[in-house]
Amino acid sequence: MGNQLTGIAPSQILPVEHYLTDVSDYEFDSSLGSTRFFKVAKAKFKEGHSVVKVFVIHDPSFPLKQYKIQLEEIKEKLCQASNCLPFMRSTLSDKSALLFRQYVRNNLYDRISTRPFLIEIEKKWIAFQLLCALNQAHRVKVCHGDIKSENVMVTGWNWVLLTDFASYKPTYLPDDNPADFSFFFDTSRRRTCYIAPERFVEISNSKQNEFTNSQEMDGLPGASSIKSGELTPSMDIFSAGCVIAELFTEGHAPFDLSQLLSYCTQGSDSYVPDANLKKIEDDNIRTINASVTHARNITYSSQSVPCKITLKQTKLVPATQVPFGICAPSKFEKFLKGEGDNPSPLDPSLRTAISIPALRKSWHIPAYPGTPEYILVFNSIPYFGICRLVKDLRNILENLCPKKDEESTPSRDRSNGVVIILSLVTSCLRTLKVSQSFSCIVDLTIKMLGCFSNRKDS
Repeated sequence: MGNQLTGIAPSQILPVEHYLTDVSDYEFDSSLGSTRFFKVAKAKFKEGHSVVKVFVIHDPSFPLKQYKIQLEEIKEKLCQASNCLPFMRSTLSDKSALLFRQYVRNNLYDRISTRPFLIEIEKKWIAFQLLCALNQAHRVKVCHGDIKSENVMVTGWNWVLLTDFASYKPTYLPDDNPADFSFFFDTSRRRTCYIAPERFVEISNSKQNEFTNSQEMDGLPGASSIKSGELTPSMDIFSAGCVIAELFTEGHAPFDLSQLLSYCTQGSDSYVPDANLKKIEDDNIRTINASVTHARNITYSSQSVPCKITLKQTKLVPATQVPFGICAPSKFEKFLKGEGDNPSPLDPSLRTAISIPALRKSWHIPAYPGTPEYILVFNSIPYFGICRLVKDLRNILENLCPKKDEESTPSRDRSNGVVIILSLVTSCLRTLKVSQSFSCIVDLTIKMLGCFSNRKDS
């Protein structure tokens, strides 16, 4: 693709709906945009709307079957990951390759600028889930390769789904030619860059032979001139740090392409994103973002404390370990991210938070007897979810509301987590049809809002 594809002039340019005619169970609904790499459409499916990405084949000699196999493997590995949304189906024909996944209306980039604006506790909840998604993927040896705010989907109740896993995109890019970056990664045309610095290499690099044992990426851009290699978790961690920085600075990405290339030089006049990071009000969030974006060599541990990042000795940051737990309220992992009784997905094609992973076991989080797993409400039909919330409201308030006499509670845990459940309740309003359910919603909302007034009085 890339250098080779841009040199191929298509004999005929067809609309995206033309390529859906071979797939009888999908009906074209609308176009979601088009780039030189992909045409994207929204399609109607019997189980809901889907996103269809179309890669037009101009040269039948491209070896696309290996990438289809990779995507199928990723789907199987992530079947239990509640915060990951891989491509659920892929088809290959003589004229096109099609990728299918569930449609989610809003991505993080859009959600940041949409009313009602996110408050601090919601931002931390979204950032926490993003790191949970990385943990779920890296534990099964899956790397994303293209984490950016457009690929972080956010539902109406602020559930995060990391989507569009990019195993088919090149790992390394030339540092003196932006064409490949624009072709593969700058689909929004914003020129923002979330790619880790180590992925930009010199074409004449004398160390090309260190990747000779890696699988060759036949047919991909620059395969003959740029070293090849596999994605690493540290590359994803850098990209996630950029997304979190963008989340907490109201949509200001820390790097564009030219700034990141300057940052790669590590010279005295190289760009450093300190001015952007200073806009983050929370000291702990700012610390972890500075650690991630300033570190050139990062290792990732998914078997210990949630999303612990080990930063090796660099020019800017000494060797240290930064767990995200210093930023996120403990109620996230102890109460909102439970294991559940039935973690298996009901249907892989309906992936909006259907499965709950065994994070408690993988992260060594102790079980709390009698604590219901309220995230299971996200998996239920609205009426069942509301009934369950009404039944267990006292337990919700005890776990998510700070008490009046809780003077010794750390400041990071004093934020009111009921906002997260309140988002779930209000998101159900659009789908409820029974008057009794509306009455329950009003009662729930009044009692939850009472939590805020009690906190203010204290």
